[in-house]
Amino acid sequence: MKGIGEKVGKRIAGTILAFFFAEAFFVIIFFFYFSLTYRFNIEGKTADFALAVTDADDARYALSLRQSNASYKKTLALLEDFRQENSRDVKRISMINFGSTNNYYIYDTGGNKLGEKLEYDDYLESKKSDLLNCRKKWRRPSLSGSTLYIPVRTVNDKPAGYMVIEMNDPMPVRLIIAAAVTLLILWLCAVFFIRSAKKKLEDMVFKPVRSMTELTDSFIEDVSDSSARLADMEVTDEIGDLKDAILRLFVNISNGNEDLSEALYKANHDAMTGLLNKRSYNALEDNFRHEKQLCVIYFDVNNLKHVNDNLGHEAGDHIIKQAAEYIRSIMNPSDYCFRMGGDEFLLVMTGCNFRMINKVAERLEADSPYILNPVESRWKSALSYGYAYIEGGDTYDDILGLAEMRMYICKAKFKALMQMPER
Repeated sequence: MKGIGEKVGKRIAGTILAFFFAEAFFVIIFFFYFSLTYRFNIEGKTADFALAVTDADDARYALSLRQSNASYKKTLALLEDFRQENSRDVKRISMINFGSTNNYYIYDTGGNKLGEKLEYDDYLESKKSDLLNCRKKWRRPSLSGSTLYIPVRTVNDKPAGYMVIEMNDPMPVRLIIAAAVTLLILWLCAVFFIRSAKKKLEDMVFKPVRSMTELTDSFIEDVSDSSARLADMEVTDEIGDLKDAILRLFVNISNGNEDLSEALYKANHDAMTGLLNKRSYNALEDNFRHEKQLCVIYFDVNNLKHVNDNLGHEAGDHIIKQAAEYIRSIMNPSDYCFRMGGDEFLLVMTGCNFRMINKVAERLEADSPYILNPVESRWKSALSYGYAYIEGGDTYDDILGLAEMRMYICKAKFKALMQMPER
């Protein structure tokens, strides 16, 4: 009996140990996969943010003058803030103009100033033809991280330079630690489970490990639900430590996504009105050119300068906000509204038909002239408008010019009607 017991005990121990080593291999593969997914995800989001906040035309202009303006400083500040907030993953963000002999920094979170030279090294020399052509995107991996090279071109398709993003790569170290901890936990569990019943083994290890694996797999699709379900799991000992470690990783990634979403929103929206800004319009303009059913409405706030000069900028800001609220009230869900300048707005109606256009036109006519400041105010400000829509062989530029011309006609009419002074 003793010999049989030893043999059975050894067989059970060997089977359980073999099973847990297989589980350990699975966990290592999982962490490796998660590491790659996380790395490529943060690289893509960093590249998207850098391109979203950078205006190629402004960058070329700043480099040509070797002088930073307000737009340049704002872009550099956004890049530096993003790098600091994501310093664990993002090492440096630069925009460099490459030439046949000299290379110059445009933006750099590493401390190099606008117009500072960068010499060609062996690697850059090997990529010189691609850098000068400014069309190819590539990724350079290394043991310490990776470097992304992303071409940046102007609206007129002229090369502005390369966005060079240097990424840290802390995941391999964390992967080794996580794998070592996991192997240790599995070994301790194996020793314990050999002396325990099958029921206790199933309840204490297999179910929690399977649940965490499933939650991790579904994490990308539903972050909040996966995190909540993981937090509600009642597990203790080493498996509980593993759950807490994974939960902390979930929380860090979720916070990073929220911070990035907020930064992207601020980069593409006007701070005062909450409407889309000129940068967003530049990004969407090509899409509008391919629309077959389109109507554009130009708006202009009359007499804003005199309100600012006589009543103060607080009163002027109130008028701008009133104009934005009125435009929102006539928008359809598929419409886009942009604040194009200090007193100008552009409403783009996509996928619209004549009934929808007539409804908006009747509303504008009925409210005309729409007064933006209080009745008792001495300095009146009205909202001028002009609209046009695609018909026949019209192009987007045709209707844009026609709408702007009609807006100026309306503006002159309101000035004469309300006896407004000239700007």
